[in-house]
Amino acid sequence: MSNLSRKKFIQSAAIAVAGASLPMGTLIADPMYANQPNNVSSKLQFKNIRLETGFKFDEADVIATTTDLFYVEVEHGKIVKISANQPHADAIDAQGLLMLPSFKDMHIT
Repeated sequence: MSNLSRKKFIQSAAIAVAGASLPMGTLIADPMYANQPNNVSSKLQFKNIRLETGFKFDEADVIATTTDLFYVEVEHGKIVKISANQPHADAIDAQGLLMLPSFKDMHIT
C-alpha cells in the first residue's frame, strides 16, 4: 500500500463509495422523506467493501485504523448484514474502497 495519510485515504475512499457505488436516491438525508416512495432497489449487495476494524496505537494515542474487506447487504437504504468478504459473489464491487457511516449535523435543521 502507498504512503497515504489516514486523512487522504478516508477523503478519497468515502466519496467514491458513497457517491459512485449507490444508485441515485439510495441515501435519504431527511427523515421527513423516509416513508416516501423512491427508486431505491429493495436489496443491494456489495463485495470488497473496506471497513474499519480497530485502531493502531502509539502508547496512548491512536495513530491509524486497521481495516479489512467485507460483504455488505443493504435493504431499503439500511445495512442489514455484514459478513466475511465474498470476492466471487454476484454483487457490486466496491474495489476495496472504505465505507463510512453517513454524517448528520445536528446544527442544521
